[in-house]
Parts: sequence; C-alpha cells; structure tokens
Amino acid sequence: MKKLRRNYFITFSILFSVFLSFILTYLFSFLNEKPIHSEILNNYSTLKSFIFRVLIGPFFETLIFQAIIIEFLIYHLKIKTLTMPILISGIIFGSLHYFNNFNTTYMAYTILLGFMFALIYATAKKRKDINPFFITFTCHFFINFIAFVIRIY
Repeated sequence: MKKLRRNYFITFSILFSVFLSFILTYLFSFLNEKPIHSEILNNYSTLKSFIFRVLIGPFFETLIFQAIIIEFLIYHLKIKTLTMPILISGIIFGSLHYFNNFNTTYMAYTILLGFMFALIYATAKKRKDINPFFITFTCHFFINFIAFVIRIY
C-alpha cells in the first residue's frame, strides 16, 4: 500500500508542476511582450540546448536551489518549520533567473516555480519514502522538456 501512495505522490507532483507551469506561462504572457522563457541558450545547437536546458540546468538548479539551500537552512540554521526555507529557496531561485534575460516578469514566474519546487522537495523530504532530490529534479526536467519541445516545433 505504501508503494502505491508513493507512486501517487510522484505522479501528482509531476502533473501538478507541469500544469502549474502552463497556467503561470499563460497568465504571465499577458503581462509581458517578451517571451516568458530564458533566451540565454538561443545560439546553441538543438542538442546542446537540450542538454543544458533539460538535463544539466534542472540537475544543478535542484542541487543548489532546493537541496543545498533547504538542507542548509534546516540543519545549520536550525529552522524548524519548512515555510521559511521554501520561501527563501523560491526567492533565490527566481531572483537569479532574472539574469537570464533581465525580465522581471520571467523572474516573478520563476519565483513561483521556485516555491513549487521547494514545496515538492520539502514534502518529499518529510515522507522519507522518496528521494526529495529525485522527485524535484524530475518535475523540473518535465517542465523544461515540454517547454523545449514546444519551442523547437
């Protein structure tokens, strides 16, 4: 029974993150004349862009912005509730995305995604039956993968 619940959590996390990303992209597109995505890798080949946007980017962003920041805040600063680590992680995640194309709308979009990734990480961490890094990376991977496929077609 525990495995089934674990699978539901994984499925729900992935579907929720992709759905929220689509909703936010749609809503934020009304606020901005520029595209709501990073333009930093536009001059790369499709393969290089895929590797950086879909594999390397989500891996290192999950490592830095969720795993390291949340773990540091919980274990070294002894923050008991998860609200503050989620907020700090999301704000740092989104704020640093501002430098991708100096777009405040994109920054607001990525702050909200950062909150979602941090919430998924923190929830998985509490569960103890799933690796929080793995599920957060997987959600980030699917969002970037779908965005990548949409952009090349």
